[in-house]
Amino acid sequence: YYNSPIAFLFAASLFYFFQRISLQNVFLTKMVLWIAPSMFFVYLYHSHQDPGFQMIKAFETQLVNSGLNIPFVWFLTAVIIFVLGVGIDVLRRVLVGRILSFRK
Repeated sequence: YYNSPIAFLFAASLFYFFQRISLQNVFLTKMVLWIAPSMFFVYLYHSHQDPGFQMIKAFETQLVNSGLNIPFVWFLTAVIIFVLGVGIDVLRRVLVGRILSFRK
């Protein structure tokens, strides 16, 4: 729910910055190319107010109430959302690829 010209310019500058990076490591390049198509799904997944979002908020509250540091809880939650989002989308991509290959 946050829109501003500064946020847009920050996002555009990040795209420009990462566009200029050249990866020399073949494994890292393949991993980035494998994960990159899932980034839109991760964005949609973490920004939608579905029941999964409510579960994540409850999980964060439990971790904070257990005495963990709030920035650490946010980092942990972000990692979990990223891993789940990529995992779900990779599974979707594999299944759709298989279904489409059977149609040929």
